[in-house]
Amino acid sequence: MNKNIVVIAVLAILVVISAVQAFQLVQLKTDMSAGKISLGTNSKSTSVSTGNSIATELNDVNNLPQMVGGC
Repeated sequence: MNKNIVVIAVLAILVVISAVQAFQLVQLKTDMSAGKISLGTNSKSTSVSTGNSIATELNDVNNLPQMVGGC
């Protein structure tokens, strides 16, 4: 098979895929603006850090060996 034909075929496939994605993106934007699709809410609670875990992590970093791996 000719090398140019393969390159043209691959480029054609990529153009078709990008056109399909562009159409889907426009459709999604239209649906969101029409109110058919809404963003979900996150009902998980978040915890507030007291800073103790940061101090513990810094101590762990200080306990690492001086040289890890290398030549």
